[in-house]
Amino acid sequence: MGGEVRTETSLINGDIIRRKLKALPIKIAKNILNTAVLKAAKELLQEVVNNAPVGETGELSNSLRAVMTRKRDKNQVAAKVSTTVYYARFVEFGTVKMSAKPFMRPAFDKKEKELIDIVKNQIESRLEKEVNS
Repeated sequence: MGGEVRTETSLINGDIIRRKLKALPIKIAKNILNTAVLKAAKELLQEVVNNAPVGETGELSNSLRAVMTRKRDKNQVAAKVSTTVYYARFVEFGTVKMSAKPFMRPAFDKKEKELIDIVKNQIESRLEKEVNS
């Protein structure tokens, strides 16, 4: 899509978290993961919106969304911040006639560690609730 920036990052490396998730019914574990990843994507969305250049209409920043994405491997979850505005890639990367005004990559770079913490904390919190309920 328009201004999507793709970055593969392994968010969960903890064996303890992985074992606890595997002990849960698949539907509950997937819900926990989806919720955590989407929460991080929404946090990234805020930073991307703050970075996006605002033209006369504000069309670019208004078109930005955080959404879950499908993965080929059904055991993985992913989310992305994207836009349907066709010219977003030109703004992000520039053209021969226009210099780049990156807004997605700087947002990700700034928030990367925080996003990982959001996912880990959200998963740990939900796992604790599941175990104690």
